[in-house]
Amino acid sequence: MIEYAVLDKKENGRYYLLGQDGNCTNYWLKEPSWDCEWYWGFGYVHTFTLNDLPSRARDIDSHEHINSFLGWVISAERLVKTTFSESEAWKLAELFKRFYILKEVAECYHRGGTHIASLGDVDEVKDLEKAKHINEVELPYIFNKIKQILNEG
Repeated sequence: MIEYAVLDKKENGRYYLLGQDGNCTNYWLKEPSWDCEWYWGFGYVHTFTLNDLPSRARDIDSHEHINSFLGWVISAERLVKTTFSESEAWKLAELFKRFYILKEVAECYHRGGTHIASLGDVDEVKDLEKAKHINEVELPYIFNKIKQILNEG
């Protein structure tokens, strides 16, 4: 059984506490970062050495992506305490799914395709204005919604 909304939520403005497992290990979500000047890095869940606060930890113990992590949260198989309610867990799952979809679309527009294979007869879809709109408007909106849940509850 999960205990919802019982933990402090944020540390140093860089990480958001998601919750704690049965071994009292804290799981932290790293805030979004604008990487390589063309895409967003986000959705990274970390645990830290000695289970310390991120600002005092010497190293990251584990690193995983939120898209696989949230399934464990919703099913209550990973965390026994969280910083959000059950209904907020479902909202987070929805928002992160939107993030991953829009991030891929923006990357496709930025690069002109998925680069799985040579374009050949396939039309290039490069559209830097669409990529810019997704990166500057749509994804930040999603980040703010996620931050509201994890920071304010």
